[in-house]
Amino acid sequence: MTLTLSAVATVTTTATIKSSGLGTITGRQQIDYQRKLQSTDVTKIYAAQRTASGADSLDVTSLTDPLGNPVVFSSVLAIHVLNTDATHAVTVSGNLIGTDTVTVGPGKTLYIDTTRTVDGSHHVLTVTPASGTVAYDIIILGS
Repeated sequence: MTLTLSAVATVTTTATIKSSGLGTITGRQQIDYQRKLQSTDVTKIYAAQRTASGADSLDVTSLTDPLGNPVVFSSVLAIHVLNTDATHAVTVSGNLIGTDTVTVGPGKTLYIDTTRTVDGSHHVLTVTPASGTVAYDIIILGS
């Protein structure tokens, strides 16, 4: 049996500032950001639907794919967390994303665009529900 993984992640964010008679806008009125990850950039994918009733820590050096094969990242390029719960928030933290702690509300998505080298100090991502048991989807792209 052959397992083929492919991913193309494209994130485009455009912010445009307009004035409605409030004065003159100075500086940049539009900011664009785009990063495309090609299949040659992404050699490992971890995708899962998970449930957390307490801190759910994912060590990106010891994950498994749907067939039970090891998925060991040496670098992480993108992290996507979708909180599928209707009422409870989750907090995303861990040394994989540095000292950041981000709250993701019910039905909301967190996308982290990064170039993190995985090492002994940067390899754990933790998803913790604010209360109760929360289901979430996660996708990690890297090599």
